[in-house]
Amino acid sequence: SKYLTGMKPVDPPRLIERFFNWFCHHTHQEGLEGDLYEMFEQRVRQVGPLKAKWYYIRDVMTLLRRSVAKEFFKNSNSNTMGLLNHYVRTTIRSSKNRRTFSLINLFGLTMGITCVSFILIFLQEELSYDQHTQAHEKKYRFYNESHKMGEAGSTNLIAMVPPMFASDFRTTFPQIEKIGRAFFDYGGTMFTVNGKIHMEENGFFMEHDLLEILDFQMTAGSYKPLNEPRTMIISQSLFQKFFPDQEFKEQTVELSRGSLKIVGIYADFPPNTHLRPDYVFSFETLKTYVPEERMNSWVWQQFYTYLQLRPDADPVEFQTLIRAHVEKIARPFTEEYSYYYIPYIQKLTDIHLKSQNIEWEVAEVGNGQSILFLSFAAAIILFIACLNFINLTTAMSLRRAKEVGVRKFIGASKKQLLAQYTLESIFYTLLAGLLSIGLMALLLPYFNQLSGKSFTFPELITVQNLIIYFIGLTTLGLVAGWYPAMMITKFEPITALHGRVERSLRQTTGFDLKQVLIGMQYVLSIGLILVSIVIQKQHHFLLNTDMGLNKENLLMIRLTRSLAQDIDQTKAHFSDHSNIQDITFCYGMPGGIVAGDGIIIPRLQDKEITSSMFLVAPNYLDVLEMEMVAGRACSKDLESDVMEAFILNETAVQNFGLGSPEEAIGEAVNWKMWTQKDTLKRGRVIGVVRDFNFKSLHSEVSSAVLHIAPEEYQFMLIKTGTGDVQSTIAFLEHQYRDYEAARPFDFEFMDASFQRFYDSEQKLSNLISIFTILSILTAAIGLFGLVSFNVANKGKELSIRKVLGARSDMLFLLLVKKYFTIVGLCLLIALPASYYIVGLWLDDYAYRTEVEFFTYIQVVLVVMLLTFMAVGFQAWKGVKANPASRLRME
Repeated sequence: SKYLTGMKPVDPPRLIERFFNWFCHHTHQEGLEGDLYEMFEQRVRQVGPLKAKWYYIRDVMTLLRRSVAKEFFKNSNSNTMGLLNHYVRTTIRSSKNRRTFSLINLFGLTMGITCVSFILIFLQEELSYDQHTQAHEKKYRFYNESHKMGEAGSTNLIAMVPPMFASDFRTTFPQIEKIGRAFFDYGGTMFTVNGKIHMEENGFFMEHDLLEILDFQMTAGSYKPLNEPRTMIISQSLFQKFFPDQEFKEQTVELSRGSLKIVGIYADFPPNTHLRPDYVFSFETLKTYVPEERMNSWVWQQFYTYLQLRPDADPVEFQTLIRAHVEKIARPFTEEYSYYYIPYIQKLTDIHLKSQNIEWEVAEVGNGQSILFLSFAAAIILFIACLNFINLTTAMSLRRAKEVGVRKFIGASKKQLLAQYTLESIFYTLLAGLLSIGLMALLLPYFNQLSGKSFTFPELITVQNLIIYFIGLTTLGLVAGWYPAMMITKFEPITALHGRVERSLRQTTGFDLKQVLIGMQYVLSIGLILVSIVIQKQHHFLLNTDMGLNKENLLMIRLTRSLAQDIDQTKAHFSDHSNIQDITFCYGMPGGIVAGDGIIIPRLQDKEITSSMFLVAPNYLDVLEMEMVAGRACSKDLESDVMEAFILNETAVQNFGLGSPEEAIGEAVNWKMWTQKDTLKRGRVIGVVRDFNFKSLHSEVSSAVLHIAPEEYQFMLIKTGTGDVQSTIAFLEHQYRDYEAARPFDFEFMDASFQRFYDSEQKLSNLISIFTILSILTAAIGLFGLVSFNVANKGKELSIRKVLGARSDMLFLLLVKKYFTIVGLCLLIALPASYYIVGLWLDDYAYRTEVEFFTYIQVVLVVMLLTFMAVGFQAWKGVKANPASRLRME
């Protein structure tokens, strides 16, 4: 039953095939099955596998006849099909007679199914990251937990590890089958191809073994030549960009530091892959740039290192062994820099969802908590939709009591009634599922925009997904319809015909089940509302909290060799615009690349302490509006500041053991210069700046050192006003062309770079907010339907009360007070539980918003307003109705 399309075997839909074998009589099976296979084979070649499978399903459906069926189908009760037909017609007739309530029921189910379907496809995508990689269960990545000496609780999780991990572990631990390193191409590379310049920024230097661990699929050439310097491989899409409509023939590209040969092309990685580089340089090329002493370091943490364990290796035991080894070998080196680290191994399939708090991450990182929140949201929304359906169906069943009584009197069995009303539930669910598919097709582009995904409708509508969808809807219909069906079939004929069903039910259960179900809906909805508000507040807090600097209206441009040649001239050239307030230069941009390096403290016996290093121009603090707490900032008028001035942040003063900010002024500090080997920059502290966050607020502020080093500047930071941004950017590009005529003009705003830290929170906030609105709308619509039913049932009572002199406001209060009482009790239950849940989520942030009392007021107001909208209109409409008309109808 297998046919080939290219090199990939294709089967008919296995589930449909098995169903046909079960249904078909053995005398017809061989011939019909052969015909089906022959047509499937032809269609695979003619129209492709997907359409061929659809045609196969259609052909099988046309063969579902009595003449083809097995004996037990032919001998079954002839009344079965007639009875089913009767059930369907009764369901349709019943829906028409109660059109309003049917539409409300259908709306609630459709919204619930649509929300849950969207959540499930999002969760499926998030949980599938790197699952397609071969032998992924034995593949891991190292990361380190870095501890500062003498600082209890001061830790950082770092995605990069020293180069010696791979060099040493490769021969030390036989449990390792493969191990490889990657070095990120910071700042990107400018490629010149056929005279055209391309600026690309998503690339790595990689070892040969790492390409096998990450499962690179070569479509042309090979990655074996990557053992040589000046070689590279590129993705299929980048090759098409560089060489459109050309075949691969080991083309050459030009870089600023010479030419490189492209030795292979690899297939673009699927979207659900944590690392999707556009180009890969050989690791031998990196070794020509990096000194050998750096490549033999246990301190320099700059490499993303992956490994594949042997099949018989125990990952827990292996992690214990490497920790002991690192403690023995590496710690003596790191303690000289006042820190030590503990290595961990992280499953390849865990990187996407479990790396949110790991620093220096270049992988596509999701939010593991979003999986938990959205899973709960899906369960809650589906539960609300089911409760809504049960509640309305139960309420409507009271009107059908006489119908049930009549059916029982003329001989209908309990099983027949149960089958009929369960079938009605399944009918509603399947119809809602059909409407949901159309709604998903309509809303999918907006969902992609909110979630950051790129789903397409055809890839979701597969045979397998449709079968799962159908089974899920049928199960949902059975679950949601079971209780109403059971309750309806229990009605006693005499009680039903005398209209005493509701009173009988209350006497039996001791409570009004409808009120309990409403309460459950509102408890869940209130919880979602509070969670949604807190997530939004935390995201707003992350983006708008005081960072210790002003990141607004700051535009960054990378310096090229010509721009960096004379920074004073460059500054003057770019300053001639009314909307440009100031310009500074740096290596170390908050929200972007910040170097880590050691600072030597003479008073601590020349102890070297690792810090974040900002190499800045004298006006850097002014441009970023950073506040001095002691001493002074660097001055361009003092030549000594270039040679010996250092500025520390408050955390650095504390970590260096320099006392208070005032006491730190004048303390000697030294730095090993990058461009002059074995040369110290000997200086002193001239100022202390208030702590500022230059990383995400997931982690605490760390030590920062700022000093002047013009030869190291890599970025130009431009402070703009609030004027015409587009005009300002056009001016900057025009000025840029005077220096770089062919190179692409690239820029970025600092606040945008900070916002990337919180993309996962943004997606979670968007999704939770939308689904919360839809869930509370579903609950409110259900309540609206229930109140409508209640008002209709109490029409005679209300009319008599009005005739006897009851005021409209008293009647209105009589109708609505129980609903507001229920909502009040729900608030008392839901708010404390939700507060506990969001508290656990906020604990993962070093800086977090507070759940203020006003937040609870917001939730109460929202819930009460929605309840009033759902209840008040129908109640007031019922109260204001003409009693004479109602009593005449009675």
